[in-house]
Amino acid sequence: MNPRSFLITLSILLLPFLSASAAVPSNWASGDYAAGDLVIYNGSTYMAAQTVTASQGAPTTATAYWSSLDDIAG
Repeated sequence: MNPRSFLITLSILLLPFLSASAAVPSNWASGDYAAGDLVIYNGSTYMAAQTVTASQGAPTTATAYWSSLDDIAG
């Protein structure tokens, strides 16, 4: 097998593993979230800074639990 064919085959085999590990934000809903989970709320994306339970509230009101990706990016 030539090197080019090998790289193409390897890329095809590894692609599902790489895409499965990417975090995709979902719309925020009251519930439990793990640290690092991403959500979209009022058009902004937030990351859970720590474990969040349903009683802690929305990202804009529970700022100790959520970090805006805009703020993180600086």
